[in-house]
Amino acid sequence: MSEQTALAVCADGVETALAEAVSLLEEGCGSVLVLAADDPLPEGYAVSATRAPFAYALAMVLTKGTRYSLTLSASDDMPSEAGMLPEAYWSGLEWVRFLLNGSRECRRVYRNREWLWQPASCRLKISAMSAPSTTWYRRY
Repeated sequence: MSEQTALAVCADGVETALAEAVSLLEEGCGSVLVLAADDPLPEGYAVSATRAPFAYALAMVLTKGTRYSLTLSASDDMPSEAGMLPEAYWSGLEWVRFLLNGSRECRRVYRNREWLWQPASCRLKISAMSAPSTTWYRRY
């Protein structure tokens, strides 16, 4: 199977890309290449935006497994733009930090969405944004 998908997403781009990758794995793909990249927004743009301090790219080849679970749920925690730490913008780098430091979980809140990474599980659990009690499970 050969398929290409390009996503332009907000700050939770890595989580969104990984959820898309899981759906491709469920459809029968043997592996999925996920690329996440970001570059600082030039100062010349007159917009209110979180500006990255440096460029980065993250590439991963994903296959089905049982090492991690990712949960998406609606969140009432709305971090203000001013209250966000600089690294809060860098979901890809934060995810790599989580993988390397052996943490039990990695919780990321973006506006009304909360993503929770946990090791040693074999399902992707997504709670619907409009009805948080509704869930779907996918094995990966």
